[in-house]
Amino acid sequence: PFDGLAVSMPHIGGVEIADDCEIGANCTIAGGTIFPTRILTNVRIDDQVFIAHNCYIGEGTAIIAQSEISGSVIIEKNCWIGPGSSITQKVTIGERSLIGIGSNVTSNVEPGSVSAGNPAKKIRDNK
Repeated sequence: PFDGLAVSMPHIGGVEIADDCEIGANCTIAGGTIFPTRILTNVRIDDQVFIAHNCYIGEGTAIIAQSEISGSVIIEKNCWIGPGSSITQKVTIGERSLIGIGSNVTSNVEPGSVSAGNPAKKIRDNK
């Protein structure tokens, strides 16, 4: 329908960053399309992290260097996203989950689990 032409969509939702967050150097946090991209309280974002539009980052979460979070990802509270990880759009990372270094997350991650690899798979519970 678009004859191969790229179509731009304005992102008017903005970004909301709560109190007590830390955002490292050279990070990009894209504004939401309609609703804001939200970073909740006590989130730690390391250097060179990319967070796309419409994401929700739950309180107490840490996202480590050079991770890429695609559009409309939900990361629930108290998660740890390992360095160099990539999370595909519209995936939910359950509360208290840990994503291993360099993982490629392509499907939802159940709460309280440790996932790693390419594609990321659950390897154990996060105790």
